[in-house]
Amino acid sequence: MTGKKTDESDAQWIQRLHSCGLLNSSFLPDDRIETLRTLVRYRRSLSNDSSSYILRMQKSLELMNVKIHTVISDLMGKTGTAIVEAIINGERKAEHFLPLVDGRIKADRETILKSLEGNWRTEHLFLLKQSYTMYQFIQNQLLVCEQEVEKTLQLMAAEKQEGVIENIAPKSTYSANPLKKKTKNEPTFNTREYLKMIHGTDVIAIYGISETVITRWSGTKKISLLMTMNSIKKNSD
Repeated sequence: MTGKKTDESDAQWIQRLHSCGLLNSSFLPDDRIETLRTLVRYRRSLSNDSSSYILRMQKSLELMNVKIHTVISDLMGKTGTAIVEAIINGERKAEHFLPLVDGRIKADRETILKSLEGNWRTEHLFLLKQSYTMYQFIQNQLLVCEQEVEKTLQLMAAEKQEGVIENIAPKSTYSANPLKKKTKNEPTFNTREYLKMIHGTDVIAIYGISETVITRWSGTKKISLLMTMNSIKKNSD
């Protein structure tokens, strides 16, 4: 629209387009989906905060010339967590960390020992402890948030089952698709089964879709479009 742009002129132009049938309809989530969307976005924010504190721990270790985060793939995995906790609790001798190293770590003994020889500066030890404490706190908040997400999914599933809330098997006992790798930030509960009950099909089976991605797409319109496209692809193969 040419000329001076104002909110009023924009509104008039949109109204004109609407009267001519030139505007596409927008998806307006209902109350339940709006609740789920808010919780899932908050969970994603917590996950991002958690990652930032891992980076801060890596920086503290780097400034102390401790290179263990370059030897192991995940600083907050089994080995990394054990070593960070040992450092915070006062351990300083590199050889004393060796019993904490998981057998699956591919680095040799000498490489691991060299990566754990640091200058142990007091200020960086303090920051490491602070960052690890904040990381633990956020992880606990993530679990609390996921409980609320699961409650919302239970209510959505019950609406599709005439008010009946079925017991969902724990995720640890669920046989996932072996062709799909588990991602680090997946929810702890069995998202897949809830979504099957809500949408009547296994949306996680769609190529390229994981539990982490699908929980972000709280709008049923987008999921329905995905299922349609997947069906078309199968028919054309």
